[in-house]
Amino acid sequence: MLVAGLMSPVRAEIKDVMKSADIDAALAKSQQGEQILHGRPNFSIVAGVREGKALPPEMQKDTGTIIHLRKGSGKFTVATRAYDVAAGDVLHVPRNTPYQIDPAGGRIEYLAIRVKDLGATTPRGYGIGSPPPSTTGAARGAGAGTAQGAGGAAPRRMMPDVIKKTEIDATYARNTQNQPIGSTGTPAYSTNYVIYAGRQPPWEIHAGCVDIYVIKAGSGMTQIGGKISNGKEEPAGEIRGDGVTGARNTEIAVGDIVVIPRNEAHHQEPHMPILGYMLVKVWSD
Repeated sequence: MLVAGLMSPVRAEIKDVMKSADIDAALAKSQQGEQILHGRPNFSIVAGVREGKALPPEMQKDTGTIIHLRKGSGKFTVATRAYDVAAGDVLHVPRNTPYQIDPAGGRIEYLAIRVKDLGATTPRGYGIGSPPPSTTGAARGAGAGTAQGAGGAAPRRMMPDVIKKTEIDATYARNTQNQPIGSTGTPAYSTNYVIYAGRQPPWEIHAGCVDIYVIKAGSGMTQIGGKISNGKEEPAGEIRGDGVTGARNTEIAVGDIVVIPRNEAHHQEPHMPILGYMLVKVWSD
């Protein structure tokens, strides 16, 4: 088994937005393997290709991975659970869990977000070698798996191994408000569906996390940087206001990826009827 971890810090960086066409162009020129698009000591965004014969199973040490399949189809195995997968599906690999992407003789192209668990250093609580019990659930299938909450609390829905494209599309089609995806089993990163349909998002700053968006529905404009107007900190570490000056404006659409560093002002301007994305909040950077 190949055991891999995050690479040491590199200079690769997505500045605000990487357009879908640029991601696809980078993947089209790639052979089997991975290319870092955005590298930080504790998380990375990589473009990957699996082609022809499957590579041996691999495992990311102390690192969870969310994989967005962009092209192709094949089989995904995580631990001992196997699934047929195709372009548009989203896969989740918990930390320290073996997995394999088998292109079945063809070619699979994907975008992966990898987050290292730094234990108790995250603002969300404890990680490696620490409670809570709700992060220790075992198998989680393609359905709504659960893990028992601390102190006998209600079970927590775990993020599935695989979220099918049909389910993702249906979620954006039938909802106007944000929807949960499920616990990742660690405080290092969290996920949810973000949906702006008939409403405006806030102007805000997050001191505790990096935001990563993969656009899945509609289009809009992202504003990043500058100064928030009439900003108020409530709760601690979260500043919200009613406008921004000096921001960098970029049009965004399906397939784009947006990276917002901690302590950076940001706002999304939806182009109606909808702007929707799958959000990964990285709490461990």
